[in-house]
Amino acid sequence: MTTRVLLIGHGLFGEGLYHLLAGTPHLAVVAAVDSWEDAQAWLSQHEADVLIVDRQTVAADTLSLPPFVSHGHAPRIIYLTLAENKMTIYTPQIVANARKDDLLAVLKATGVPERKGP
Repeated sequence: MTTRVLLIGHGLFGEGLYHLLAGTPHLAVVAAVDSWEDAQAWLSQHEADVLIVDRQTVAADTLSLPPFVSHGHAPRIIYLTLAENKMTIYTPQIVANARKDDLLAVLKATGVPERKGP
């Protein structure tokens, strides 16, 4: 099963993560958008299993927002900040000195339910 990832963040954040994650087995970056509003619009038409969010892009209160619901399931949310080199998994859980392997481990451990179809 392939985990579908939506990136939310401006410029180099999305571009950099796209290239970092490209070619990772069982993982597909399905889109990159600039804001929560763009993500909501995208999710109204498509599905993602995981949202990776640039923590500098979103307001501080979004950690308390309920997860998006897209086509009947709620994707996992991972907040990244390059400024502090931290990753917050929407539980929240903070990983200090986050590296690619940490991100891949979280993506693998998301427990994305199996889905039918493409």
